[in-house]
Amino acid sequence: MYKRFCFFVFLFIGVTSSFAQWLQRNDNIPVKIDNYYIANAWAGGLNAPQFSNIDLNQDGVLDLFVFDRQGNRVLTFLQTSDVQGQAYWYHAPQYQSAFPLMNNWALLRDFNCDGYLDIYTNFQSGIIVYLNTTQQTGGLSFELFQNGQMLFSSYDLGGGPFTAPIYSMSIDMLAIEDLDGDGDMDMISNTESSTGMYYYKSLQVENDHCNEADFVCANRCFGKVSEAPESFSLFIGDQFNCSLNVVDPRSANRHTGGTIAMIDLNGNGIKDIVLGDVTESNMAAIYLSDTPEGPDSAVAVAYNFPQSPPIDLYLFPAAYYVDVTNDGVSDLVSSPNAIFGVEDVQGVRMYVNQGTQQNPDWSFQSMSFLQNQMVDVGHGAHPVPYDVDSDGDMDLVLAARYFDRELLTNRSKLHLLLNDTTPTGEQIFQWTSFDWLNLSGQNWQNIYPALGDLDGDGDWDLLVGELNGNVFRLTNIGTNTVPNFSSAQLMNDANGVAIDVGQSATPQLIDINENGLLDLVLGEKSGNVNYFKNIGTTQSPIWSLVTETLAGAEASSYLGLDGFSVPFVLKDNMGVWNLYLGNETGTINHYQFQAGTVGVGTLVDESFQDIREGDRSSIGWSDFTGDGTLDMIMGQSGGGITLYTGDDVVIGQFERPASEVKIYPNPGTDGLTIAGQNGECDIKIFNALGQCLAHYQRQILPCYVSTSSWLNGLYWIRMQNESGIVTKQWMKN
Repeated sequence: MYKRFCFFVFLFIGVTSSFAQWLQRNDNIPVKIDNYYIANAWAGGLNAPQFSNIDLNQDGVLDLFVFDRQGNRVLTFLQTSDVQGQAYWYHAPQYQSAFPLMNNWALLRDFNCDGYLDIYTNFQSGIIVYLNTTQQTGGLSFELFQNGQMLFSSYDLGGGPFTAPIYSMSIDMLAIEDLDGDGDMDMISNTESSTGMYYYKSLQVENDHCNEADFVCANRCFGKVSEAPESFSLFIGDQFNCSLNVVDPRSANRHTGGTIAMIDLNGNGIKDIVLGDVTESNMAAIYLSDTPEGPDSAVAVAYNFPQSPPIDLYLFPAAYYVDVTNDGVSDLVSSPNAIFGVEDVQGVRMYVNQGTQQNPDWSFQSMSFLQNQMVDVGHGAHPVPYDVDSDGDMDLVLAARYFDRELLTNRSKLHLLLNDTTPTGEQIFQWTSFDWLNLSGQNWQNIYPALGDLDGDGDWDLLVGELNGNVFRLTNIGTNTVPNFSSAQLMNDANGVAIDVGQSATPQLIDINENGLLDLVLGEKSGNVNYFKNIGTTQSPIWSLVTETLAGAEASSYLGLDGFSVPFVLKDNMGVWNLYLGNETGTINHYQFQAGTVGVGTLVDESFQDIREGDRSSIGWSDFTGDGTLDMIMGQSGGGITLYTGDDVVIGQFERPASEVKIYPNPGTDGLTIAGQNGECDIKIFNALGQCLAHYQRQILPCYVSTSSWLNGLYWIRMQNESGIVTKQWMKN
């Protein structure tokens, strides 16, 4: 039986640039590694993620909220499996705009006892709350609690009670849990010296006012456990000493940086402490019990938690107790709590809980939970469009650095994603190289590529900007399809002096004066943009500095110092030159200028279309989809990339779909049902090799598709009508 269906409603708004449309985030073009499609390719990467469950779409199933400390980024994932115990996470960026701007850390807990998860997040050295107002608005929404005032607690240090903010350093990760089982959220945070822990007890339920903040600092030496000021040595029992049992709580030894999670590890009804340290790679489990010395006292410590294998993240791990297997029982996820010098490619450990919520039994499952389903190349992704294989469509050269744990250093390299079309006509990106041209062997840092024919022989050559502000040239003595490069040469200007823009050179080759010669545009750490005119020939370029302030542009920065400008220049169909500038804050600065007055320009928009994916933005424009309109590719500090297209085939970033396409069960076995609302559509189903298994024309939904003859694995279901195209993923187990 076939029923009716309708596709998504889309939002289109004009912009000032005559060539541009309102851009829509496009997560639907598959990215393939060998014969394997990665499920959430365009999600943007993860470096220092924090995890909380929440029901994003109000379907009764717990989804996943991820806040990445690197770049203060929000990522949201829907749980699309209808089978308990089977998890399939699908990146759902349409929910991300519902969350406010937050800093350093964010955890979702029920603050006001109404059954909806609110936001606790950092402000200075304290905590503010955003209340979940979904019940009132009908869609996912949040409202700042008490006008952004920090949460206060009552204290008594021996001189009488007083109130002050709940203490939580921005670098730390505190625990927010109902520790006493009374229905409201208590908190455990590190002390100022990070050698002990504060216990903030919530009195909201006891005093019958859940809508108000009511906390008391009930214990300044929680768990009767202390940590050495300069190591990860923990002291319990007779070795325990609490320096805070005095009027002045300050310590001469300061040891800032700790993470805390509270999990009942042994089923005794008391939540134990899982502790991380800023200088360590492991986490310690501190087991608590009722003792004659007092309730919730430490009785044992296990330094390598859990046992098989223990968490090992090189630097500053944190733990999160969230359900990621869709079985109603929380699992263990661990990730770095630092943003530099951390494992940024394989940095999210996941342990399945095969026990119960109160007595877990850990089974290690993944080194890179969620990361392994994204384009995630480490730290600071810089995508550059270029038709590398000369097949007529735009490929992606992706620069980034990653932390090499074996050598304990950051290494930079290029990745190559080829823009291809399958035999059935579907567009895909093939991630074909993870160290393209073996540039990691050059030991350059913070590289940024530019491609173009610099010697007039018909093939592309390569420029590489790097950390020290220099630019190197690699001449292609091979062909476009089989490149072969001469040794890297330091580029000089017209005066024979090495080009040096200070730090973090980001080049682009573009003929600005339209004389048939490629000129050089060069961003830098300071935030300005340099323009070198090519006064040589097509066979031998000579770079003459015209201005250090192209278009008068200055990249946005946090402190007014280092904008980390990443320029992309192109001309619109009205003859105006446009400079789009990636910057430190993660927005896109848009300037316009004329070729005759390159040092003077107009700031059109300080935050182009309000797009932000994370710190240190980097963008490129091209027609990636082949529909005649310009698309935009964007990278950022999280190590991932995001595609924005100017057509109408995807869910908009700023408009939630009027009705969602449902494919269920997902995962499934012998069949699937595609459901929606009114309207006819064509359906194509592709396997992981890009082969079209079925084509159903003019279907009215819901409809059932038998999959009993299909092999287990990932499939792509493409639905099209006059409103556009929607692509969904389905897993057969």
